Amino acid sequence: MKQSDLIRILGDIITEVDVLRSEFTRGTETRNQLDDIRDDLDGFQKRLVRILIDLNTPEFSEAANSLTAINKELKQTIDDVGKVADTLNTLVKLVGVIQRIVELIP
Repeated sequence: MKQSDLIRILGDIITEVDVLRSEFTRGTETRNQLDDIRDDLDGFQKRLVRILIDLNTPEFSEAANSLTAINKELKQTIDDVGKVADTLNTLVKLVGVIQRIVELIP
């Protein structure tokens, strides 16, 4: 996975989260959680755009593989508003993986 692929994946996920957020009234617990996740993802994406990651480390490869798997899992639940709890859990896992990737930045 190239850094540009990572940035694109994050952008796609942010868009999906924005669409999902629009299904909930502001101030509700679910909307607040989605807002927080969206803010985290946006911040990570901005950091990734500004820096260069060493893509040849085992840590990056492991995190990239985790991201790919979690992204597939996310796609299975995010379009179904009835699976919001599953989607939130998957998004929390995704944020954790992205955070691991960002922590690889020197």
